[in-house]
Amino acid sequence: MVYRREIDGLRSFAVLPVILFHGGFALFGGGFIGVDIFFVISGFLITSIILEEHRLGQFSLLNFYERRARRILPALFFVMLVTIPFGWWLLSPSDLRDFAQSLVAITVFASNILFWQESGYFDTAAELKPMLHTWSLAVEEQYYVLFPLLIMAAWRLGTRRLAWLIAAIGAASLLIAELQLRSDPTAAFFLLPARAWQLLVGSLAAFVVLDWPRYPRLLEEHRVACEILGAIGLAMIVGATFLFHDRLPFPGLLALVPTIGTALILLCSTSRTLVGRLLGFAPLVGIGLISYSAYLWHQPLFAFVRHASVGEVAAPLMLALSGLTLLLAYLSWRFVEQPFRDRKRIKQSTVFSFSIAGILVFSSIGLAGHFAHQSITDLRFRSIDPALRSLYQDRDTLYDERTRVVQSFFPLADQPFSDDPETRKILILGDSVSGDLFGSLMLNAPLFSGLEIRRMALDDPCMPDYEQVLRSGEMPSIRDDHCRRSIERLNESNLLAAADLIVLSAHWAQEPGDRPHLGVMSLAETLAEQGREVALVGLLAMKDAASMDFHILQRGLSVEQANEYAYMTLRQSRIDPPNDDIQALAARVPNIHFLDKYALFCDDLKRSCTLYDETGRLLFSDSVHVSVAGAAHYGQRIAAAGWFDL
Repeated sequence: MVYRREIDGLRSFAVLPVILFHGGFALFGGGFIGVDIFFVISGFLITSIILEEHRLGQFSLLNFYERRARRILPALFFVMLVTIPFGWWLLSPSDLRDFAQSLVAITVFASNILFWQESGYFDTAAELKPMLHTWSLAVEEQYYVLFPLLIMAAWRLGTRRLAWLIAAIGAASLLIAELQLRSDPTAAFFLLPARAWQLLVGSLAAFVVLDWPRYPRLLEEHRVACEILGAIGLAMIVGATFLFHDRLPFPGLLALVPTIGTALILLCSTSRTLVGRLLGFAPLVGIGLISYSAYLWHQPLFAFVRHASVGEVAAPLMLALSGLTLLLAYLSWRFVEQPFRDRKRIKQSTVFSFSIAGILVFSSIGLAGHFAHQSITDLRFRSIDPALRSLYQDRDTLYDERTRVVQSFFPLADQPFSDDPETRKILILGDSVSGDLFGSLMLNAPLFSGLEIRRMALDDPCMPDYEQVLRSGEMPSIRDDHCRRSIERLNESNLLAAADLIVLSAHWAQEPGDRPHLGVMSLAETLAEQGREVALVGLLAMKDAASMDFHILQRGLSVEQANEYAYMTLRQSRIDPPNDDIQALAARVPNIHFLDKYALFCDDLKRSCTLYDETGRLLFSDSVHVSVAGAAHYGQRIAAAGWFDL
């Protein structure tokens, strides 16, 4: 293949936005599309190599995997090795266990699957996961395993039919991505079936460049058109970088913008075009050459500094870390990547031996971290002041205790309301966060005399479906059996009809493009239109309080300092979008009320959030669920705030 400087320059347009996006710079709100650019480039280059070698009769699956191992594994293993001591010192016990699991997943090319499965209530905030970025490497590695096999199996069809087959698979993948955005957006983001189309767009571009006889002539005959198309491609990438944001539904049809933009540059921008010459600018090419190492280094650097910091990391420091990322990237490119790519210095057998050894070593370290979690925790606690060690409870213990206490009240939760006209009847609907609310009220039952409080589980995805029940009076077709059973139980009870106040409480999701609180708000508005009194409980997301607790004890912070630390971290939790939406709805519709959970735990004037009670007990078991001590505090504060005196 002829070397194209503009492709390395294009890589700089991929890696720099990703780094600055993960660095928290709002200007680069769509910087995550850098990964999409990398996918298209990878698909283009890999397909180009395979096509050329097949045409020459020189393709070898063994040689192909050798090149991939030389390209990917040395720098990856080096970064993993460096991160281990920092993870040991800076990560809380539960986060260290998650980190250990990620080491195993990376070595078996499955970290995207791990991070997809980890998403949920107990998910450490994305910016705090040192190896989260390896999900995209796993997607590419899975593609590297499958795509050459597809080419080998279908080569006899001829390149034209093969290209159509790839186009069909790509179209199916795009359809999967768009459909999964509605059913499982996290899977759409992380997993190969919804991402393969972006790699295959690059593959199709390679078929055009290498297998279309008229292509070189068209470049010459239509120079102006190529200039325009290349400029459009670059504008699509730049526009997506600055105009997209992480609340958009992505990937899916929106991902066509950076994907097609990258393909247009690969097809139309050569060293003889204006965009090609721009991308061939030496500094851009230099960053592109080290882009793989830069991508590997940036996330661990940012994550560990965030773990080490009390509160939000200042923008100047994040900018300095971005510069340090490029310095480390150059060093690992120069002294790790380059030597391993030199076939004269390092033979094929050495590459495979090194790869197998690395996989075994890091898998062993990761498995040890997972299975010896308690022993490692005990060992690491020696760094904590002995007087403080007894205060620590890990996330799982706190959550298990909370679950036992909260669920002990559940036999009372769905009992029918009485006929007593003197009591005010409160119905709580929602997910496990509503279980927290119900348990907190029951723990403080003497403070709520005169109220009858009931609760039924109804997860976020079920609430928009229930809106259909209210509007039509008929049971809609619900594919989710859990939702169907929940709605049927609610309809069969007298709870909804008899309630004086309906309280909706849930973990309003914060995943990019995932805003189920909009459906819940629609349900609230429907109830209000029927003359019902409705209250929506705002979001309080304390990141991972149990992880914060470890750092607080490790630093020996006072309770006052710990509460300030909690405030700093909570303000990074992006609670405002759903709370703002709910408050606006409550202001617009008279029968809808906003119950501010945040105000029960936090004071903006004091810049402090109550993370501990006066006896030093942690009030949260994870990012959104209260602990047993927190449930007592929650109920007392609700009574003091007069939530149900509406």
